[in-house]
Amino acid sequence: MIFKNFIYLNESESREILRLRNQKQIRENMRESKKISLEDHMSFIKTLKTLNDRKYFALMKEEDILGSLNFVKDGKLFWGLYFKDEVNPMYKSLSCYIFLNYIFSKFDENLNSFIKKNNPQALSFNKSFGFSEYKSDEEYIYLKLSKKEWDEKKESKLLSPVKKYLSKTTYSIKE
Repeated sequence: MIFKNFIYLNESESREILRLRNQKQIRENMRESKKISLEDHMSFIKTLKTLNDRKYFALMKEEDILGSLNFVKDGKLFWGLYFKDEVNPMYKSLSCYIFLNYIFSKFDENLNSFIKKNNPQALSFNKSFGFSEYKSDEEYIYLKLSKKEWDEKKESKLLSPVKKYLSKTTYSIKE
Protein backbone atom coordinates (compact mmCIF):
# COMPACT_ATOMS: atom_id res chain seq x y z
CA MET A 1 0.00 0.00 0.00
CA ILE A 2 1.46 3.31 -1.10
CA PHE A 3 0.18 6.79 -0.37
CA LYS A 4 1.80 8.78 -3.18
CA ASN A 5 1.66 12.56 -3.06
CA PHE A 6 -0.03 13.95 -6.17
CA ILE A 7 3.09 16.05 -6.86
CA TYR A 8 5.04 12.83 -7.54
CA LEU A 9 2.50 11.22 -9.86
CA ASN A 10 3.62 10.68 -13.43
CA GLU A 11 1.36 11.85 -16.25
CA SER A 12 -0.39 8.50 -16.60
CA GLU A 13 -1.09 8.33 -12.85
CA SER A 14 -2.31 11.94 -12.85
CA ARG A 15 -4.72 11.12 -15.66
CA GLU A 16 -5.96 8.03 -13.82
CA ILE A 17 -6.66 9.92 -10.58
CA LEU A 18 -8.53 12.55 -12.63
CA ARG A 19 -10.53 9.85 -14.43
CA LEU A 20 -11.49 8.38 -11.06
CA ARG A 21 -12.34 11.78 -9.55
CA ASN A 22 -14.52 12.65 -12.55
CA GLN A 23 -16.64 9.50 -12.29
CA LYS A 24 -20.26 10.46 -11.68
CA GLN A 25 -20.69 8.54 -8.41
CA ILE A 26 -17.59 10.24 -6.96
CA ARG A 27 -17.94 13.80 -8.22
CA GLU A 28 -21.65 14.04 -7.32
CA ASN A 29 -20.58 13.66 -3.67
CA MET A 30 -17.93 16.38 -3.87
CA ARG A 31 -18.36 20.01 -2.94
CA GLU A 32 -17.39 20.85 -6.52
CA SER A 33 -19.34 18.34 -8.57
CA LYS A 34 -18.51 19.49 -12.09
CA LYS A 35 -16.05 17.55 -14.23
CA ILE A 36 -12.49 18.80 -13.98
CA SER A 37 -10.52 19.28 -17.20
CA LEU A 38 -7.08 17.75 -17.62
CA GLU A 39 -5.59 21.23 -17.89
CA ASP A 40 -7.20 22.36 -14.61
CA HIS A 41 -6.16 19.11 -12.91
CA MET A 42 -2.53 19.44 -13.96
CA SER A 43 -2.53 23.09 -12.89
CA PHE A 44 -3.95 22.07 -9.49
CA ILE A 45 -1.20 19.47 -9.02
CA LYS A 46 1.41 22.09 -9.93
CA THR A 47 0.06 24.48 -7.27
CA LEU A 48 0.28 21.71 -4.65
CA LYS A 49 4.07 21.88 -4.95
CA THR A 50 4.04 25.36 -3.38
CA LEU A 51 1.31 24.87 -0.77
CA ASN A 52 2.11 23.59 2.71
CA ASP A 53 -1.45 23.66 4.03
CA ARG A 54 -2.70 20.64 2.04
CA LYS A 55 -1.58 17.29 0.79
CA TYR A 56 -3.32 15.03 -1.68
CA PHE A 57 -2.33 11.38 -2.01
CA ALA A 58 -3.15 8.69 -4.54
CA LEU A 59 -3.72 5.37 -2.79
CA MET A 60 -1.88 2.72 -4.77
CA LYS A 61 -1.46 -1.02 -4.66
CA GLU A 62 1.53 -1.82 -6.82
CA GLU A 63 0.82 0.27 -9.95
CA ASP A 64 -2.97 0.39 -9.54
CA ILE A 65 -4.61 3.57 -8.24
CA LEU A 66 -7.39 2.66 -5.82
CA GLY A 67 -8.44 6.07 -4.57
CA SER A 68 -7.34 9.31 -2.99
CA LEU A 69 -7.03 10.71 0.52
CA ASN A 70 -6.20 14.29 1.42
CA PHE A 71 -6.05 16.85 4.15
CA VAL A 72 -6.45 20.61 3.92
CA LYS A 73 -5.62 23.04 6.73
CA ASP A 74 -7.68 26.10 5.82
CA GLY A 75 -8.42 27.60 9.21
CA LYS A 76 -9.84 24.26 10.29
CA LEU A 77 -8.30 20.91 9.40
CA PHE A 78 -10.36 18.83 6.94
CA TRP A 79 -9.92 15.46 5.29
CA GLY A 80 -11.39 14.00 2.15
CA LEU A 81 -11.32 10.65 0.42
CA TYR A 82 -12.71 8.62 -2.43
CA PHE A 83 -12.15 5.11 -3.75
CA LYS A 84 -12.90 2.98 -6.76
CA ASP A 85 -16.13 1.07 -6.19
CA GLU A 86 -14.44 -2.31 -6.44
CA VAL A 87 -11.89 -1.66 -3.68
CA ASN A 88 -12.20 -4.16 -0.85
CA PRO A 89 -13.91 -2.54 2.19
CA MET A 90 -11.11 -3.77 4.48
CA TYR A 91 -8.56 -2.06 2.25
CA LYS A 92 -10.56 1.18 2.40
CA SER A 93 -10.76 0.96 6.19
CA LEU A 94 -7.08 0.10 6.52
CA SER A 95 -6.01 3.01 4.33
CA CYS A 96 -8.17 5.40 6.38
CA TYR A 97 -6.80 4.01 9.65
CA ILE A 98 -3.24 4.61 8.42
CA PHE A 99 -4.12 8.05 7.06
CA LEU A 100 -5.81 9.15 10.30
CA ASN A 101 -2.68 8.12 12.21
CA TYR A 102 -0.62 10.11 9.71
CA ILE A 103 -2.78 13.24 10.06
CA PHE A 104 -2.77 13.09 13.85
CA SER A 105 1.02 12.63 13.85
CA LYS A 106 1.20 16.04 12.15
CA PHE A 107 -1.64 17.92 13.84
CA ASP A 108 -3.00 18.06 17.37
CA GLU A 109 -6.38 19.56 16.62
CA ASN A 110 -9.83 18.46 15.54
CA LEU A 111 -10.11 16.88 12.14
CA ASN A 112 -13.25 17.91 10.28
CA SER A 113 -15.30 16.39 7.51
CA PHE A 114 -18.42 17.40 5.65
CA ILE A 115 -20.66 14.96 3.87
CA LYS A 116 -23.60 15.57 1.60
CA LYS A 117 -26.85 14.61 3.27
CA ASN A 118 -27.70 12.27 0.41
CA ASN A 119 -24.58 10.16 1.10
CA PRO A 120 -25.43 8.00 4.14
CA GLN A 121 -22.74 5.45 3.28
CA ALA A 122 -19.99 8.07 3.69
CA LEU A 123 -21.59 9.33 6.90
CA SER A 124 -21.61 5.83 8.36
CA PHE A 125 -18.04 5.21 7.20
CA ASN A 126 -16.77 8.39 8.90
CA LYS A 127 -18.67 7.61 12.08
CA SER A 128 -17.09 4.14 12.19
CA PHE A 129 -13.76 5.94 12.72
CA GLY A 130 -15.14 8.01 15.60
CA PHE A 131 -16.29 11.15 13.82
CA SER A 132 -19.32 12.80 15.40
CA GLU A 133 -21.82 15.26 13.96
CA TYR A 134 -21.66 18.82 15.22
CA LYS A 135 -23.90 20.69 12.78
CA SER A 136 -25.75 20.47 9.50
CA ASP A 137 -27.19 22.77 6.89
CA GLU A 138 -29.40 22.28 3.84
CA GLU A 139 -26.78 20.27 1.96
CA TYR A 140 -24.11 18.96 4.37
CA ILE A 141 -23.57 17.21 7.66
CA TYR A 142 -20.43 18.40 9.44
CA LEU A 143 -18.36 16.04 11.56
CA LYS A 144 -15.26 16.26 13.70
CA LEU A 145 -12.79 13.95 15.37
CA SER A 146 -10.23 14.89 18.01
CA LYS A 147 -6.87 13.18 18.43
CA LYS A 148 -8.02 11.91 21.85
CA GLU A 149 -11.21 10.47 20.32
CA TRP A 150 -9.18 8.84 17.56
CA ASP A 151 -6.75 7.31 20.05
CA GLU A 152 -9.71 5.83 21.93
CA LYS A 153 -11.59 4.71 18.80
CA LYS A 154 -8.65 2.89 17.26
CA GLU A 155 -8.57 0.64 20.33
CA SER A 156 -12.27 -0.20 19.96
CA LYS A 157 -13.68 -3.60 19.13
CA LEU A 158 -15.12 -2.21 15.87
CA LEU A 159 -11.66 -1.37 14.53
CA SER A 160 -9.84 -4.41 15.94
CA PRO A 161 -10.06 -6.33 12.62
CA VAL A 162 -8.48 -3.35 10.85
CA LYS A 163 -5.75 -3.10 13.47
CA LYS A 164 -5.08 -6.83 13.16
CA TYR A 165 -4.82 -6.54 9.37
CA LEU A 166 -2.49 -3.54 9.79
CA SER A 167 0.09 -5.73 11.53
CA LYS A 168 0.27 -7.84 8.35
CA THR A 169 0.47 -4.89 5.94
CA THR A 170 3.39 -2.94 4.61
CA TYR A 171 2.79 0.62 3.53
CA SER A 172 4.63 3.80 2.75
CA ILE A 173 3.65 7.45 2.64
CA LYS A 174 5.52 9.35 -0.05
CA GLU A 175 5.13 12.94 1.06
